[in-house]
Amino acid sequence: LKTANGTISRSDFAACIGMQETVQFAGELLDALGRRRGYSGVHRMSLEELQDYWLQMTDQRFTSRMQLFFDLCDKDSDGRISEEEVAEVIMLSASSNKLSILQEQAEEYAILIIEELDSERNGYIEVWQLEELFRAPEELFGSGAYQNSGTIFWPPRKKKLLHWATCQTKFFLLDHWQC
Repeated sequence: LKTANGTISRSDFAACIGMQETVQFAGELLDALGRRRGYSGVHRMSLEELQDYWLQMTDQRFTSRMQLFFDLCDKDSDGRISEEEVAEVIMLSASSNKLSILQEQAEEYAILIIEELDSERNGYIEVWQLEELFRAPEELFGSGAYQNSGTIFWPPRKKKLLHWATCQTKFFLLDHWQC
């Protein structure tokens, strides 16, 4: 896959990282990783850059994975995720995982996420607010919540239905977001 000048093209990135069946998702992931370096689009990369991207993608630390997800959503690198950006990533993730989800459903999930996390009603969420979403299961259901993310939890009586729906959306993303 490496060219004569030692670079790898964008079109070969998916195969290099084992995502040849989800080329569109791999491309979005490459763009997110490139934005971290200040690139507006990655068309070629060196082997060193590919290795660095791989290390970032496979870093299992919570903060690293959350930041990568945030960067994947934050298409314009403004440090904020809009409702539209959330819906776009939900659709991309569903498509990559061969799940049937309608644009309307993705928009509804995005509305729920933004409504729940945007406590200041700015119309967007920031990384600290996204972190609250991903940490919520531990607070609601105990420390084993991540291990049981495929389980549908019914809303606790004292919690709002909206918060429960947001958690369900988060579980969906955790279970079906490939990297």
